[in-house]
Amino acid sequence: MTSVRTKGASNSGPGDHDDNQSVASDLSTAAFKNSFKQDLLKAIENIRSSGTFAFNAELKGLPYDLGISVDGVEVISLPLGESNARHIISKARQAPYGKGSDTIVDTASGWPNYLKKICNVVAQQMGISTTVHADIYKMLLYEKGAMFKAHTDTEKIPGMFGTLVVSLPSTHTGGEVVLKHCGEKVIYESSKSEASCAGWYSDVTHEVRPVTSGYRWVLTYNLAIDQSLPAPSAGLQRSELRPLRHCIRRWLAEGPERQSPYAYHVLDHEYTEANTSYTALKGTDLARAGALRQACNGLPVTLFLALIEKEEMGDVEFDRCDLQYDYRGAIGEYDDDEDGASYHHISDVYETHHRLKTIRDLEGMVVASEMGIEVDDMLDPDAFEDMVGEEEYEGYMGNSGPSATHWYRLGAVALVPHDLIVDFLDQSRTSYESNMFEEAIPKLRHDPYLLTDKSVVSNVLKAALRHQRYGLVEETLANLHSTLSLEWYSWLSQWMIKGDHEDKTMQRFNKLKKGLTPAMLSSGGLTSKFKIMTHLVPLPRDLPPGALPTPGPIMEWARQMLRKFLGGDGPRQVTQDDGSSIVDKALYFDDPIRFLTEN
Repeated sequence: MTSVRTKGASNSGPGDHDDNQSVASDLSTAAFKNSFKQDLLKAIENIRSSGTFAFNAELKGLPYDLGISVDGVEVISLPLGESNARHIISKARQAPYGKGSDTIVDTASGWPNYLKKICNVVAQQMGISTTVHADIYKMLLYEKGAMFKAHTDTEKIPGMFGTLVVSLPSTHTGGEVVLKHCGEKVIYESSKSEASCAGWYSDVTHEVRPVTSGYRWVLTYNLAIDQSLPAPSAGLQRSELRPLRHCIRRWLAEGPERQSPYAYHVLDHEYTEANTSYTALKGTDLARAGALRQACNGLPVTLFLALIEKEEMGDVEFDRCDLQYDYRGAIGEYDDDEDGASYHHISDVYETHHRLKTIRDLEGMVVASEMGIEVDDMLDPDAFEDMVGEEEYEGYMGNSGPSATHWYRLGAVALVPHDLIVDFLDQSRTSYESNMFEEAIPKLRHDPYLLTDKSVVSNVLKAALRHQRYGLVEETLANLHSTLSLEWYSWLSQWMIKGDHEDKTMQRFNKLKKGLTPAMLSSGGLTSKFKIMTHLVPLPRDLPPGALPTPGPIMEWARQMLRKFLGGDGPRQVTQDDGSSIVDKALYFDDPIRFLTEN
């Protein structure tokens, strides 16, 4: 049975509090205590994860027959002796080994189950609510003087979120692992226990201090979760959600002219374009994104995950000391996460840009990319301070001194109000923005109650039309026409009929005709159909002053629709209200009396 005694950074949430008030309570009339951004950031930062960025644990009850087999070396019994250590060193210096299970084999029948128990400890300590699995990466042997300078790990397998180190029985001193993240520090001392383990997230900076005696012998594993499983969840009290929800509701109530049109909350951990999704969020980031997701439920706002990039260009000063020092590393180790290049501080910044590299929905689908943003919309505009980014360096060029371009990237949750979602997506240089809606249409068709804010359909259709995504428009009209307002049909009429040329108007109409026709024929009763037609193709007498007249072919299409409304495609029962509408619609025809007598 696995026995552990854990140590790690404390990141616990607030204590238990009996709170029965619903987060869906009425909008508070109180003004912001400071400002929207300050209040929201404070409410978000009050959300804490039950997990920690790094932990270590003593291991008890190792399998009695545990042994390690390495290519070219006989089975190594535990604890590690001097003779076997020298054998490992002699083989390791011929070629780095340990990249995968083909070269390292555990001979204990009980090890797989023991490793599963360790993974359960990892999940518990790091605040992960889904199954964690560990893939062997390499075996390391640190002899006296061996160390590893500070670095972070890279993603090596799909779904990877961190690293697990299992320290095998081998007497040694020194070799402490120092782990740092967001101003917190954890020190893992493997020399204090016969066997132990430690785990941390991939973006945690860590270094191994020099071993002072003996051999530090460890197995390293890549930690990952199955990304096909449901997203991890974090339990939250309603008292934690209420300040979030009320702050967001007050912000939304300000309307499209609100001072902060969008809001970006920067995440604590680092993410890449490839691993930005809700299921890939780590620790506190998962807890806070989950809180925002719950707090925004039913509100006219959409959450996205974004990768914010800051690009900074300027002059640098030449530093003769800016050379990478050498170090003595572990046997079997090589620094595959460092490129060896020095980093240059920009002394005179002459150009800075901020942009959203990618914007994804919470399922991880890209919906937009390459969008400029205003730094003022970031809840913490100083989030990039003291970061070390990617660099492109240019040395002396003639009379020009050295210069550099730095790129810094941070993951973020973006809050986009529905009344500005079209403007938001219109900034994108790509046409991904409607992809998420295409995926949602089948679900909404079978369960329209999933759509809590029907204005989303109108806004997405406007964006699709602006980007000429007529296939999406046709599919949406066919399946979700009942969610569209009369105001949207008025907007569509103005979008079609512009002052450019009647031929272009007809081109736009013909692109929509295939979707509009079935939508009109299935849009409820006669009165509902007639109201839609009045807004989409208004009579000349109903046009506002200065409005352009409707082209003849579009008027003829409207007459065909009206005939079908009352013909075989129309309703079998006509109400008194329908009768009044029929009289009004007769005015679309040159001979209204004849239309009425025939219908």
